[in-house]
This record gives sequence, C-alpha cells and structure tokens, in this order.
Amino acid sequence: MHLRPVGVSILAILDFIGAGVMALCGVTFLIGVGALLHAPLFATLGTVGGIACLLLAALPAAIGWGLWTLHNWARALTILFAALGILGALFGFLSPDLRFVALLPLLVNGIVAAYLMRDEVRVAFA
Repeated sequence: MHLRPVGVSILAILDFIGAGVMALCGVTFLIGVGALLHAPLFATLGTVGGIACLLLAALPAAIGWGLWTLHNWARALTILFAALGILGALFGFLSPDLRFVALLPLLVNGIVAAYLMRDEVRVAFA
C-alpha cells in the first residue's frame, strides 16, 4: 500500500467540498423553491432541479472517495475532467471578452492534469 500524496488529498477534499455544496443546493431547491413559490410550474422546476443537483453531487463525491482511497479510475476521471476544462478554457480564448476569464481555468486544470500524471503520483495509484 502506498501513502497518499498531499496533492491527491487536497484534490479529494475539494471534490468532497464540491459535492457538499452541490447537495446543499439540491436540498435548497427542494425545500426553498416549493416554499417560496406557490406556482405549480416553479415548484416542479425546483423539485426537478433539486433532484438533479443531488444526483450530480454523487459524481464529485465518488471521485473524491476514489482519490482518497487511491483508485486509479478516479485519477483517470480527474485527468479527463481537467482535459475537458482545458478544452473549454481554450474555447474561451476565441472570444476577446473571455480571454482573461479563461486563463484561470486553463492554468488550474493544466496544473491538476500535470500533477496527476507525475511519476510519483502514478506510482501511488498503482
């Protein structure tokens, strides 16, 4: 068994935080929208949105658990999502108004992907 690198622990914790925020949004939609808006359409949209948020919260929770327990599938998924984030940021550079905004996700996703592909990190997941 390998020791978990500190950077992997940080990424896992960030995934857990993201999952918690998404779940909190889901609960807020389920409780808040129905209570505040008595229109049936908005209540239905709140319910659907809340359930969707709760379901979507499962993805970062699962990836965070996979990173925490050093499962290589979680590392691969994180690299995949970082690559998609890089691609999305590159599309942001097509617009002169979004170039500066796209720089941060480009850097963060690039750093995450490069870190997870380092030899010592790959060995920890082996």
